[in-house]
This record gives sequence, C-alpha cells and structure tokens, in this order.
Amino acid sequence: MSSLKTSLAAKRCESGSEGFEPHNQSTVTDINGGITRTHTKHVTFSPPFPSIPKVTAGITYIDAEHTTNTRIHTDVINLQASGFDLKVQEWLDSYNYGVNLMWMACSN
Repeated sequence: MSSLKTSLAAKRCESGSEGFEPHNQSTVTDINGGITRTHTKHVTFSPPFPSIPKVTAGITYIDAEHTTNTRIHTDVINLQASGFDLKVQEWLDSYNYGVNLMWMACSN
C-alpha cells in the first residue's frame, strides 16, 4: 500500500494563466521583409516536477484591432521539470492589444 501512496503522490497537475501584450514588445524581428513581435514569459513550477511534465496551453482571451488581420502564434518552449516559457507572437500588420493563455502541466 505504501508504494501505491508514493506513486500517487508523485502524480499531480498544476495550472495557471498569463496575460500578454504582443504589440507592445521590444523583441521585434524582420523575417523576409515582415515584422514579427514576440512576447515570452517564464512559468516556474512550485515545487518542480520529478520529471518533465506534459504541458498544454490555449488562448482564452484576445483583444485585437478590428482594422487589421488577427495573427497570433502561441507556443510552449524550453520545457523543463522546473518550468517552461510561454511564447506569443504576432506578425505583419497585426495589432493585438492583449492575449491571455491558460496552461496545464501534469506529471507522466
């Protein structure tokens, strides 16, 4: 029974949300003549997972300028047992005032 308790104790999920302002970023790159703006935030797990967890993220809110195209790319990068980075990127004439992402990490 104690090995079952130990095994279950190692299983856990953690979740949260982050807000981004992709258009107000200083990380601007020119890729093939097109401007790209990137906003990255680091998320730290508390406590760290015993191994690298599975992470999923999705957009829960977006506030975009109505006179331009809405272009948003989101990604989970630099995944470690201690945390990860959430990245939001817009490009060309897009103007996104705000984007919120919700994320969930679960142990294997």
